[in-house]
Amino acid sequence: MRNNPFIILLFIAYCFISCEQQISTDSSPYLRSTSTGGFDEILVVTDKGKHDFELRDSIRAVLSAFYEVLPQPEPIFKVLHIGFNDFDKIFKRYRTVLFFADLSKNVPVTRFIKKTLGDEYLAKALQDENFTYALKKNVWAEPQLLVFIFGKNQQMLFENWRTSSAKISATISKNEQQKYLNNLYLSGVNHKLTEKLRNEYKIKIKIPKEYELAIEDDNFIWIRKVTPESSNNIMIGFKEINENQNRSELKNLITWRNEMGAKYITNDHEGAFMKSDTILPFQTTRKKLGATACFEARGLWRMENDFMGGPFLSYLIEDQINQRRIFIDGFVFSPGEMKKPEVRRLEALFSGFEVVN
Repeated sequence: MRNNPFIILLFIAYCFISCEQQISTDSSPYLRSTSTGGFDEILVVTDKGKHDFELRDSIRAVLSAFYEVLPQPEPIFKVLHIGFNDFDKIFKRYRTVLFFADLSKNVPVTRFIKKTLGDEYLAKALQDENFTYALKKNVWAEPQLLVFIFGKNQQMLFENWRTSSAKISATISKNEQQKYLNNLYLSGVNHKLTEKLRNEYKIKIKIPKEYELAIEDDNFIWIRKVTPESSNNIMIGFKEINENQNRSELKNLITWRNEMGAKYITNDHEGAFMKSDTILPFQTTRKKLGATACFEARGLWRMENDFMGGPFLSYLIEDQINQRRIFIDGFVFSPGEMKKPEVRRLEALFSGFEVVN
């Protein structure tokens, strides 16, 4: 590459191909190192000027907000905040970095963002009110996501962060999911269980090697991973598609969940069985698992007649291909440990779900 001018020109041309809000990578892949940073960890880089404390509070209000429906408060992201003058070679290896800049200031972080954006994007940032941030991937490390949030003045920087923060947070969360996926399958895949689900139950979901079959019954299967610190569990049930159609989706889901918990999830305590806890309201949404539409519910579970509990994540799926309803549920028991990382691993695991013929 060093001795061939044609290859060099091609490489430079590739580096400047861009699309809206996505700036092309300008680093050679041969120079990149493996990125650093823990799960859901974000490095925030700002000017650290007189308005920095107010901006920092606004950033943390979004990124460090509590993750939904857990037994104890746990932040969505772990945030490390530094000034641009401290942004050296070590910090350049972080997997996720957010840069904030008031484009009217002549300070290092603003000069850096202006140089990174280039004249075309800089002009757009100053003129287009809808262009509030830009993304760039794999610059100094791999995998890496850089997010540049800017405004033509201090007021617009705050406003652009306010209007774009939810979308930026979702983008980062989705990007972080790949780290959880990689962690899930470090030891490999349980091919026997994965093939069983595909061949016998007509669903495609890759089961990590550490998970084992606990119970299999008519139209029900329970898979779990047990360690000294925690127990991660997956319940899957099937029903005819026309059953209980008059109920709401949430009532269907919670009723079905409680039925399976009462029948299958018990322990040595007399009269103990799992049920959905109503101490906190359920969080519900419609979404897709892969290409499959579903109804999602998050909440807490507890063991009746015992002191056990934790978070759960459930999906109700209308399988039109096979004319049935599918219930998929992940629940975690990890006393004394953080629950969010285990829920995030379940999210990553379920993200690959597909219905097959």
